[in-house]
Formats: sequence, structure tokens, C-alpha cells
Amino acid sequence: MKLIKVYVFLFIMLMIGLLGCGNVCNELKEKKNMLLKENPDKLLNKKRRKKLVYSVIGTLSAILGIAIFGMGINSHFKEKKKTIWDEVGKDMDSILNRTIAVGIWKTRKNYKNEIEDIEKIIPSQEEVQKILIYQIENKNIKITDGYMKEIQSLSKYVLYNIRNSMRHYTKTLSYYS
Repeated sequence: MKLIKVYVFLFIMLMIGLLGCGNVCNELKEKKNMLLKENPDKLLNKKRRKKLVYSVIGTLSAILGIAIFGMGINSHFKEKKKTIWDEVGKDMDSILNRTIAVGIWKTRKNYKNEIEDIEKIIPSQEEVQKILIYQIENKNIKITDGYMKEIQSLSKYVLYNIRNSMRHYTKTLSYYS
């Protein structure tokens, strides 16, 4: 996509160059006719200004063309790293929900009325990671080393949800008992 933009930009620069060439040819014809009518100093000053303007425009367009061409080539050859979200896609919500449900079930299984500290009974991060990996492997996706950081952050998210749901669960139990 970006290469097409570069080619369009280069095409526009080519058209500007061709149109500018026509103007230069017309100026040469006018110059022959105007030599006798105007002062040569004025003609030289106008010519210098036009040359300066054309040189600035040409230099800027060349620099912009090279820069855009370089950005287009760089982005074309740059590979995007695949994430676990690219592999799993829409199924990630169900995977996370199942993992949270398993974590809550394990926590409720360990829950006793006299235990007040939820941190002691929630599953560890390693257990949650194992559950996540198991759920992802059920979707026929191979786990690579690049996915492990994402799985760690997802397990922290799952633990946060388990912790909050168990806090609400204990508040509800204490309210009704």
C-alpha cells in the first residue's frame, strides 16, 4: 500500500517536471522577443529568481521523494511479529472466561468460612498459566517462546479477575450469613 503511494508521488513529481519543462521552453521564446524591450538587469534578476525557486522546489521534491520511497521500502520489508491475538482471534474471550471460571472453581473448592485472606487460597500464577496454555492448545495452536510473555500478562489479568470475583463472593456470603 505504501509503495503505491510512493509511485503516485513519483508520478506527480514527473508530471510537475514535464509541465515545468514546457514553461522553460516558453520562457526561452519569450526571452528572445523581450531582449530588446526590457532592461537586461531586470531580465537577469527575474531569471535568477525563477532559477532559485525552481531549484528549491526541485530539491525539496527530490528529498521528499527519496524519504517517502525509503519509508515505503522499509515498511514493505519489515515483518510484523505475530501475537497470540493474531492466532486465536475471537476465541480469546472464551479462553479467558473458561480460565477465570476454572480459577474461581478451584478457589471456591479451597474456600472455608474461617479463611479471610483470599490471597492464600487463589491459584498461583503458574497454575493459571498452565490452565491458559491448556485452553490455547485445545484450539490447536502451538505455544512458542514469543507467546509466553503474553500468556504471563494474560495470567495476571485472570488472577486479577479471580481475586475480585472472590472478594465479591465473600462479601455476598458474609452479607447473607
